Amino acid sequence: MEDSILAGSMPVVSEKFDVLAYLSLQILPLQRPFTFFLFVLEVCG
Repeated sequence: MEDSILAGSMPVVSEKFDVLAYLSLQILPLQRPFTFFLFVLEVCG
């Protein structure tokens, strides 16, 4: 779902990282930051 959206929007990486940074603040209470970072790498890399 989200990975296809991000993959289709690679030119606006900086914008996506702003969104991901915001989402990470919402997710941090549930997941470890490093786990989320690996998710970002998997999606963008």
